[in-house]
This record gives sequence, structure tokens and C-alpha cells, in this order.
Amino acid sequence: SLEYLAKLCLESGPFDGVYGFSQGAAIATHFSHPTIWKDRFQMEKCPWKFAILACGAGFYMTTVIKGTPPIRLPSFHLLGRRDQFLDLSVAISKCWDPYQKVTHTHERGHEIDLSIWTRETEMMVLLDNFLGKHLSSMPFLLSEQTYIYSDQRAAHDKGHDCEKGVRMRLKRLDEEFELIQLERLKLQKVLLNGF
Repeated sequence: SLEYLAKLCLESGPFDGVYGFSQGAAIATHFSHPTIWKDRFQMEKCPWKFAILACGAGFYMTTVIKGTPPIRLPSFHLLGRRDQFLDLSVAISKCWDPYQKVTHTHERGHEIDLSIWTRETEMMVLLDNFLGKHLSSMPFLLSEQTYIYSDQRAAHDKGHDCEKGVRMRLKRLDEEFELIQLERLKLQKVLLNGF
């Protein structure tokens, strides 16, 4: 598996991020460690800039052992509260830098189903923020319809959880807007002062 992944990365990479579900989360964790991408496959840098890892299993597949430094990449971990492999998901998440890690626990088991985005509104806001921060291209944005639907669902299911998520997103957008305004002022000064 590692040889195939290394070949794919060398031929098609680098990538913005990697997604791993179940044992794929373990393989992505394993490959993200410098002992694999750097030492074993002589890559100059990790072939991705972040990882999204869902319902990790197969922790035995990783060489990241207690006492080694954590993987120094941003990571987003989805854990299932009723997942029979929850302890393995937690073990995998401990391999990653705690200062760059986002974790969300959903209420289901070893699954990421198609309707999770409507059920887990807080997760979607966290994921939106994570991707907006770490993607090279345009930030991932949830549609207004998603927010409206999610807001109605959250009001019914979880009280003010969605409001908190929307407030977090608005705060991030305000920060981005402020940076855009500063950049705009700099460019205007360049135009006024000439090249």
C-alpha cells in the first residue's frame, strides 16, 4: 500500500490534502510521518499539506510510536461516538500535532453517511473553517441554503449549536474581510505612487 501511494504521489502530487476513512486514516497517518515520506521514499516534503481522517482504524499499521514527535501538519479528525474502533481513532489522532488538530465526534458509529452534513452542523462549520484556512485555492464555502437548513435543524435538535457555528464563520469572514481591505489599501497606494 505504501509503495502504491508513494508512486501515486510522485506521479500526480503534490496535493492540498489527503482524506482517509477507517484503515485509510491509519495509512494516511503512517505516510504523513517523515520516517515514511522522507526517510523511506526520499521525498523533499510531505505530498499533502493537511489530512482529514474519519473513523480511524488499523492503528497497528502506523510506525508513529510513543515518544516520537507528532506529525506537524494540520489535521481534521472525525470520530464516531458509537464506533467500535473509537479507541483506535483516538490513538490515531494522538499522532498529530495537537496545536494544528481539529476534532469532532459525531453521534453515529463507524460511518460517514451522505446526510451527515445536515445532522452535524457544528462539524460542517468546523470543516468549512479548516478547509478555508488550508486549501490553496478558493476557500470551501457552505451555501446559504445549507446554513438555513442547518439552522432550522439545529434549532430543533441542539438549541444554539448552529448559532455558535454561524457566529464562528462570521468571525472568520470578518477577519478575512479586514485582510482584504488592508491589501486593497496597499494596492491603491502603489497605483497612486506609481510603479
